[in-house]
Amino acid sequence: MGRLLYESVVNNDVPALQPGIMSLVGLAVLITTLTDQLYACINRPISAPGR
Repeated sequence: MGRLLYESVVNNDVPALQPGIMSLVGLAVLITTLTDQLYACINRPISAPGR
């Protein structure tokens, strides 16, 4: 996929470049979301007694 994106940039092949960039953006959003969810599970706040 990296080679395809590189060659698309070099050759100004926009129709081939758009899905590749959208895939990378989607992957970044997915990884960020999973990281945030994992952090929320690991770092749960300690509830105070009587609350």
